This record gives sequence, C-alpha cells and structure tokens, in this order.
Amino acid sequence: MKKISKKKLKARADKLFSEKVRSLGTCELRGRDHIECSGQLQTMHIVGRACHRLRWEVNNAICGCSGHHFFYTNNSFFFFELVKKEFPKRYKFITTHKNEIWDKDIESVIVRLTSKE
Repeated sequence: MKKISKKKLKARADKLFSEKVRSLGTCELRGRDHIECSGQLQTMHIVGRACHRLRWEVNNAICGCSGHHFFYTNNSFFFFELVKKEFPKRYKFITTHKNEIWDKDIESVIVRLTSKE
C-alpha cells in the first residue's frame, strides 16, 4: 500500500476544516462591525495557518465572507480586538493553546474533522 505524503494529508485536512467551518452557512461577523458583507463564505483563521497546533481547531476560525476576510487580513490589529470582544471563548482558547507543541499527527486531525461532533 502506498503511503500518502504529508503534503496531501495537510491538503485533505485543510479542505475538511474549511468545509466544517463554512457549513455554518452565514458570515459570523455580519452586523458586528462597519464592514458590509460581500462575496462567498470563507474560513478566517484567527491565528494564522502557520501555527499547526491551531490550524485545524474550530475555535481558531470564524466563518466570514470574502469582504470581511479581505479587510481583516489587511487590518490584523482590528481583527484581534474584534475577536477579543465578540468571541471571548475563542480568544481565550487561542491564547491558552497557541504556544503548545503540535504532535504532528495529521491522520488524527482528519479523523476528528470527519467525525460527527
């Protein structure tokens, strides 16, 4: 049996994660700021994808529209302030766990994302 590369496993986990976050079906930021919602739904990571410990954690993501995603990608200070105010549980989660070491087990991430939580 051929072993699947880590790159392909990460891509699979990214796809599953994005689908899970966007399954909410609405921009969570609608009406919480001055930005008008526009475009399709996207997964907005609070702490960037480079932090593998939080990359596939639902508490590190917001379902947002492309308008919000574009604005907050270019205004990260305001994004963190908004998250702190509007999503305090997620903010506490990321500040508690962002410096933990990731166990590098992508297969378990995929299993978690495919389960019916």
